[in-house]
Amino acid sequence: MDLHSARSLRAGHSEDKLAAILDYAGRPEFTEAERAALAYTEGMTKTPVDVPDAVFDALKAHYNTPAIVEISVFAAYQNFNAKFNGALRTEINEFCPVDLPGLK
Repeated sequence: MDLHSARSLRAGHSEDKLAAILDYAGRPEFTEAERAALAYTEGMTKTPVDVPDAVFDALKAHYNTPAIVEISVFAAYQNFNAKFNGALRTEINEFCPVDLPGLK
């Protein structure tokens, strides 16, 4: 999350939005489409995977099939990275200057 958070800031996303990511569902910084994608990817990362029909239906309301595949691939890749780095006890390099509660 650290490197991608830094990239997000460079791409123009606000620090407030980035800091609110763990509480995306109730935050005005996120669009309905972003909330749908975040709920979907959150469900994807659970073990076992837990993506209820309502969550998938909300995702389909905002994204076409190629976009859903892209979101899924990106989330799966990030989940792989998190597990890989966690198992190897990879240190956070503090690329991102924003304090992300619960992620350090």
